[in-house]
Amino acid sequence: MRYVKKIKLVNKLGIHLKAAAAFVMVAEKFKSEIKVKYKNIQADGKSIMSVLGLGAPFRSEIEITANGTDAKEAIARLEKLIKDKFGEDK
Repeated sequence: MRYVKKIKLVNKLGIHLKAAAAFVMVAEKFKSEIKVKYKNIQADGKSIMSVLGLGAPFRSEIEITANGTDAKEAIARLEKLIKDKFGEDK
């Protein structure tokens, strides 16, 4: 199955090293292929360098696509991570 979700980045630094690492750590738990898109740049959601290369800033919108048997759960977990500001405010 394929799921797509657009999500606004709510953490103050957007996609930076810690956020990219947290994203990849969650994405790697799923069998589904995960892609992240910002503007015209598409990244492999399981590659820290690829995700970091998006350079998406605070309040920008990214699009996450998951394709596979656990795609719905993958999107839900990644959306929660982003809405929780990648755990940065804890």
